[in-house]
Formats: sequence, C-alpha cells, structure tokens
Amino acid sequence: MRIGTFTIMVISLLFLLATLNAAWLGRLVRPGRRRKIYLAYAVLTLLAVAAFAGMRFAGEYEWIGGITGVFYFGSFWTVLQLLLLAAWPVSKLAAMLQKKLDAGSNPPVNGGEVLSRRSFITQAALLPPAAMTGINAVGLLDAELGIVLRRMDMAYADLPQNLHGLKIAHITDVHIGPYVSVADLKKMLELLRRETPDLLTITGDFVDDLSMLPAVAKALQAYVAAFPLGVWFCMGNHEYIRGAAPIRKMLQDCGVNILDNRSSRLSFNGGSFYV
Repeated sequence: MRIGTFTIMVISLLFLLATLNAAWLGRLVRPGRRRKIYLAYAVLTLLAVAAFAGMRFAGEYEWIGGITGVFYFGSFWTVLQLLLLAAWPVSKLAAMLQKKLDAGSNPPVNGGEVLSRRSFITQAALLPPAAMTGINAVGLLDAELGIVLRRMDMAYADLPQNLHGLKIAHITDVHIGPYVSVADLKKMLELLRRETPDLLTITGDFVDDLSMLPAVAKALQAYVAAFPLGVWFCMGNHEYIRGAAPIRKMLQDCGVNILDNRSSRLSFNGGSFYV
C-alpha cells in the first residue's frame, strides 16, 4: 500500500500537534491524571493515523453503509489539534489579563471563591475547539445525509429562440476519494439522467484518489450516452496535483470531451452555441 508523501506529512504534523497539546493539557490537570491524558491522546492519535492510512482502502469497502464516515476521524482529530494549539496563546493572554484585573480588585467576601488561573485557562482554552467541533460535526452530517440536486432557471433577454429549453447539467469539485465514493458518483449521475439534460459539464477537481480511476471510468461510461450533446470537462487544480495525464486518458477513453484553452461549437434545435 502506497500511503503517499502528502499523507506522511499530515501524519507527522498530527504527531507533533498531539504531542504539544497533550503536554499543555497535562500541565492543567492534577499530576495523578496526567497519565490518563497522555494515554487517551496516544490512543486517539493512533486511531487518527490509522484513519489517514486506511483511506487507500476506502474504495474497496464502499458497499458497507457509512464506511467512509470512519475516515473522517483523521481529519477531525487533526483540525481539533490545530484549534487547540491556536487556543493556548489566546488563553494565556486572557489569563494574564484576568490576573491583572484580580490584583486590582478587592478580595471576595462571604466565602466567595476566586477563579483559579488553572481553571480559567482550561475553560478558556476548551471553548473555541468545542465550538468549532460542534460546527464541523453539523457540517459533516449535512454533507453525509444525502446528495442535493438544485434546479436553476436561467433567463436572458437576447437569447435566441431556438436555444430556449436548453438544459445543462453541472457537477463540480466532487473529489472522488476517501470521502466521496464511486457509489456517490453513480447517485449523482443517476439523478442528473432523470432530469434529461442535453449536456453535462464537469468543472474540475473530479478525482483525488487515482487508484479509483478504473471504477470511475466504469461509472462514467454507463452514463455518457444519457447526455445527447455529450459530457464536457475542464481540468481543475487537483487534476494537476494528483496527476493530470492518467485522469485525462481515463476521461478520453470514456468519451468525455476535455476543453483545454479552447471552445467547441454545438448544435441545438436548429441553432448553435459555444462551450
């Protein structure tokens, strides 16, 4: 299994972030609890690393419902570590300010308690990551619950009469890989086919995992004929990052038209237009 340079870099960064954050958290708890913090961090970080490494197998098990959701943990844990690391200096400044304010105020009376520096840092440091974790969780659920088809009616005052009723399907930034499976692509194509569009446009960032190209090709070939004016593709930055040559060959073998700094004239209902 080839993990890839990018994945190795992310895993290395994750280990560094987790080590720093575990050390910070360890200073905020009683000495007797530090071992538990370190152990929990080690286990969760190893699980995140396993999630990153296991992305290469995602396509093989896409038939298992929700399997791709497992691989989100690697990204989730990494983002959480970044948020925690950013929270520490902010919390430190807040604690210094709180300490200065407490020094200039009168001590509490009637048995009141002063918020300890350790408690303040702990609470202040955990608030931003907790808030962002909730936001990310909502976004993840929204993305995983289903594919949404949006219909848009476009009106132009000077549109030639013979182009009225032209229906164009558009998908973009699918990023087929560990988080978006070939099964998801098939669902998208089937939804579009039922709308009976005249042509399909795909505007880049289509495939992230090159090992899935054969399965993507098989899915595309089954639907190319459903679009009378063809399927049209333009390259995105991820195509060049992942490997433009094999993606280009796969698309061309499927009968997909690739536009590179050029246009193409198509006929429709006695008229014509350019893509």
